[in-house]
Amino acid sequence: QANDATQPLCVALGNAQGDTGAPLLPSKFGFVLDLGDAPYLRAASGDVRVERAHTQSPTQEPLFWVYPEGATTGWLGHQSLVVKAAMDLAHWFVRHNGFENPRGRMRVLIERALPLPDAFQTPLDLMPPAPQAPLGAVQVGLGQGGFLVGLRFGQMSADLCSYLCGFGPLRMTPWRQIYLPQAKVQPTHPALLTDANDPYSRIDICTGAPACTQALGETLSLAHEVAKILPKGRFAHLSGCAKGCARASACDVTIVAQKGGFLWGRNAQAGNLFGPALSQEYLLEDLQSAFERPDHA
Repeated sequence: QANDATQPLCVALGNAQGDTGAPLLPSKFGFVLDLGDAPYLRAASGDVRVERAHTQSPTQEPLFWVYPEGATTGWLGHQSLVVKAAMDLAHWFVRHNGFENPRGRMRVLIERALPLPDAFQTPLDLMPPAPQAPLGAVQVGLGQGGFLVGLRFGQMSADLCSYLCGFGPLRMTPWRQIYLPQAKVQPTHPALLTDANDPYSRIDICTGAPACTQALGETLSLAHEVAKILPKGRFAHLSGCAKGCARASACDVTIVAQKGGFLWGRNAQAGNLFGPALSQEYLLEDLQSAFERPDHA
C-alpha cells in the first residue's frame, strides 16, 4: 500500500543481513513485513514479523510491532529502530540454538517458553487481519481491479508463465496465487485455479521425494488422488516427512510419508502422527471410508 514503509524497511533489512556480524540463519527463516492498514500475511509462514501498530507516537508518527512467530509479546517502537529490533530477534534465535531445532524455525523456540529479551516483553495489541482476497476479480485490498488466480500446488510451468505474462505484470503472493493487476478478463488456462471451491486450492503439499532428499515418500501423485475424494470445505496436508514444511499448523486431514507407506490423522500436525504405515492404496481406501462417514461430512 502507498507510503506504508515496506520498500525502505525491506532494503534496510536486506542490507543488515549482509553486514559483518549478522547472524547465520536457516534457509527457511523469514522476516515478514506486513505494513498495510490491515495485515494480509498472518497465515503466511514466517519467523520475525513486523506490523503497523494501532497507536501512534506523541508526535503522530506511526509505531511498529516487531515480534517472533508464535509469541504473545513483542517490541513496539519507531520505524528508525525496526531493523535493529528485527535483527536483535535473529541474534536471539541463533544464541538459543534455533538453527538446530527440527524445523529451524522461530515458533519452535517460542513453544519452549524461552524468555525473550526485555525489549520484547510488551503484550501484543495487533490490528485484526484483512480477509484473504478470493480467487477471481479483485475489487479492493490488493489493488484497483485485476484478477487473482491460483496455482495448483504452487507450481507453474514455462508455458503457463508465458500465458500469464500476456495479461501484464505478475505479482506473486504467499498464497500460491498470482495477482494480475492489469488483467481485464479472467485467465482461463486449464492449469489455473479460478474457483475457491476447487479441491486443489485446499491441499498443501511439500516437494516430496525424489526432489527433496529428506522426504521419505512421494507426494505429488498422491495429492492428485486425494483431490478426487476431498470433501467440499475440507483441507488436506501431505508431507514427505514429519517436519511438515508445507504447513506448520494442524489440518483437517494430515498425511505423512514414512518408509514403506503413509500415516494419516484428523486435525493433526505432521510431527504428531504415529502408528503402522499404510500403502497408498489402503490409505486412499481408509480416507474414502472416513470421508463418507457423517462425522466427516
